[in-house]
Amino acid sequence: MTIGRALKIGQRLLINSTSPILDTEVLLSYVLDCARTNLITKSKLGLNYRQLVKFLYLILKRRLNWPVAYLVGCKEFYGRNFVVNKDVLVPRPASELLVEETIDLVKRLANQQNYVIEIGTGSGCIAISLMFALPQTKIIATDISSSALKIARLNAKNYKINHQLEFIAGDMLTPLLEHKNCLMDSLIIANPPYLLPSEITKTLRFEPKIALLDGAGSLNWYKKLFSQIAGLTPTNRPRALILEINPLTSDSLVTLIKNILPLCQVDVKNDLSGFKRILTVSLAKNNE
Repeated sequence: MTIGRALKIGQRLLINSTSPILDTEVLLSYVLDCARTNLITKSKLGLNYRQLVKFLYLILKRRLNWPVAYLVGCKEFYGRNFVVNKDVLVPRPASELLVEETIDLVKRLANQQNYVIEIGTGSGCIAISLMFALPQTKIIATDISSSALKIARLNAKNYKINHQLEFIAGDMLTPLLEHKNCLMDSLIIANPPYLLPSEITKTLRFEPKIALLDGAGSLNWYKKLFSQIAGLTPTNRPRALILEINPLTSDSLVTLIKNILPLCQVDVKNDLSGFKRILTVSLAKNNE
């Protein structure tokens, strides 16, 4: 079977995918270990039996809604490729706005913040992207999943910055509470689990639920974080937070923040589609 024929078959089998052409090209270029652009110029070349079997196997798994990133073992984010597997969330383009907002705020603060702390780092793509953009910044990345931290550390090692980033296992701010000096005047960022149960479709069933689901609209993750911050003494509190949010719960989230940290300032930014996506919280030192 030729490459051209394989592409047509793959696209037909993935007709129900939102991106059948892209999915087929990515999977076939992975099997052939070549760039996607080479598929067209080599369309008349044939696949050997082993390549064909592997390609069709991946196509069938994609038909079952396996993420393409899991099938090929990597995903591009902010201009770089990151190793991913079923232990980490697949990086989304929407989270690049979180990176951009963090870079902008750090530059506006002129590196006056103590640390940039990412909660729930997953694959480490956000923290690593920030490390390249802000090489003078001290960055700590935490995750409750030890399996996820293995992937994050691997990605940092692949980019030879594993000695510049500090990865810590633990739930939210808990592993950092013994080191309050790192929380003081820090910038906390996170892409937390924020989907509602009704938003968990079959296309998401292979990704870790702990990284996706916040509960029945209860905002539990946020309640815990804001309560942890409220429990810190004023001098040990972070300077600000930047969070990726669910547009469906944005108004409720702002109300929640104001109830727990009444003196904070809140700003909501829309993504390119016009949805409320990034929440920036500036914390007053005398918030009680």
